[in-house]
Amino acid sequence: MVKYTQTAKPVSLYEEGLNCVEVKDITDSLQVLITGEVMKALGFPLTHWTRKLIHTTIQRGTRHFSELCAGFDADIFAMGLSQALRRFLPNFITGCYHFGTSTIPATGPLLVTSNHPGAADALTALTLLHRDDIKIVLSGVPFTAALPNAQQHFIHVTSDLSMRSMVIREIIAHLKNGGAIFIFPTGHVTPDPSMAIDPEVIFGDWSQSIALILQRCPEANLQIAVISGVIQQRFLNSPICKLRKIPWRQQILAEFIQIIWQMMRSETLTLTPKVTFMAPVSGQDLVKGVSTIESQTTRMELHTAILNHAKEGLKQHIHTRDVACYTPFLK
Repeated sequence: MVKYTQTAKPVSLYEEGLNCVEVKDITDSLQVLITGEVMKALGFPLTHWTRKLIHTTIQRGTRHFSELCAGFDADIFAMGLSQALRRFLPNFITGCYHFGTSTIPATGPLLVTSNHPGAADALTALTLLHRDDIKIVLSGVPFTAALPNAQQHFIHVTSDLSMRSMVIREIIAHLKNGGAIFIFPTGHVTPDPSMAIDPEVIFGDWSQSIALILQRCPEANLQIAVISGVIQQRFLNSPICKLRKIPWRQQILAEFIQIIWQMMRSETLTLTPKVTFMAPVSGQDLVKGVSTIESQTTRMELHTAILNHAKEGLKQHIHTRDVACYTPFLK
């Protein structure tokens, strides 16, 4: 385990388009990186003055968020991931409805896949999983790479296709060692089911790598989670989001606006996401007689079965509000 330290790899503010100085404190580094992500999400060419204006406007929110994330990273070292999540999550939601948590295996190889509406979706699902041995598959965002203690729980995916096979091997190795994996198979945010419930839009871009992993590690169980209610409609309706034309890019902007709004007001929104966990299932159960031998045809069969299972999960998710348990998250 990496010991928590207040120092991190120095980050050049000039690289993020702000000022040509270096910062060494982890909170400062995180603030620079999250500010850079916000500017990237805006998607238009930024001059020195517009960058400075945006930085000045959001710096209170990005500072508070960075302080919370630095504390979360320290908590991972001090008390483990599960307890750290329980302390961190109440900064973003007031509670959640959940169904199917009793089916989550406490031990053993488990591959958890989920839709990706954004904001606190991963934090909420991971808190409910209660698995300190879990690794989360993430896109290569510099912000998450700057959390030293959290790295033991991260598997970073880059845009380099030659590195993808290494990521798959790392996932399979962790599963074969009895660990748990959490992954968003789309790789990008998808509509929140509380606002749009078209399964083709929510699950249509799921990667076939999930089928490949189950083929290579047949002893692993697949558990599909469906999450909704993580972003308020008013943030999606913000004129700022209209700066982007692609819906999922608008959604990324909406989650940034929502989180910064929370951080600047030091106020938790009355957000109560809902999470449904399907019962864990093996690849053989999804497709009767599926071969564990490498086969593109078999993989396509399994991929189709996984998508159909996820769509069933969405139907179940929509109709479980009245029987779902509610857990409050208090600061």
